[in-house]
Amino acid sequence: MIKQDTSISFAARRSWVWSIVVAGVLVASPFASDAAAAQSITATGQIVNVVITNTSIRHANGMTFASGTITGDFIGTVSGAWAGEITQGVGFFPPSGNGFAVPEQFQGTLTCVCTVAGVGSGTLAFAFRGGFEPSSGGQLTGTLTILQGTADLAGVQGQGTFAAGGFYTLNLIVAG
Repeated sequence: MIKQDTSISFAARRSWVWSIVVAGVLVASPFASDAAAAQSITATGQIVNVVITNTSIRHANGMTFASGTITGDFIGTVSGAWAGEITQGVGFFPPSGNGFAVPEQFQGTLTCVCTVAGVGSGTLAFAFRGGFEPSSGGQLTGTLTILQGTADLAGVQGQGTFAAGGFYTLNLIVAG
């Protein structure tokens, strides 16, 4: 029979256990504070009052390309007025023999002077991209990506989608 040496005192074992616990807390603390500092928000609302002013139009390969300015408003979790630049590629679709022109693709950037509910106010710069979706009954859909924020919104990152009727959903991460 092998006998185990149990000569380590209770006080020494307790000191050793506390050393492991303290080391674990010191190692985990930076990660815990980072996780606690970030806040995740699902922002929803609508894009309204959109006005596009074409400043340049060119034709190539049966397509018309238009560049210009775009303005509008966000209402909802993100609210405020925005303005930006847009480029559109417009083509001709002949559904059921009745042709009509629709934006096939569009992209651009915009800057919003806005408020994010529960976060604060400042500016958010976005990139957007979208297109005509024939399978959804001719609706425009697209994506929004936050490029940068200022003031209270300096730590906001995120991306999301917009769809028919201008309804948007953004998944935001707010640094603490």
